[in-house]
Amino acid sequence: MENTSTNNQNSLSNICFYRDEVCETTETREVRLRKLKRATIIGNGQRKEARLVFKKEDGDIFELVSKVWCVSEKNVTLMAGITIPLCSILSVELL
Repeated sequence: MENTSTNNQNSLSNICFYRDEVCETTETREVRLRKLKRATIIGNGQRKEARLVFKKEDGDIFELVSKVWCVSEKNVTLMAGITIPLCSILSVELL
């Protein structure tokens, strides 16, 4: 069974992220990308945070609340300068 834990941004520097795609369908990947782009707009413009749930290399599931700085084709950068592989993000919730 997978463990779920909540982390702050400081603890992310030691995490090895899952490198395979965690979303099973094209539709869920598109929804994730739309939410991340919206989180970028809200994070930069309104200074609001998003809840990101992602998978670690060992299979553990982590949850983090942060402002999203930018989204690229392969990565998401948080306000603290931490970069997370897009493929490891399971879900995004705008707060």
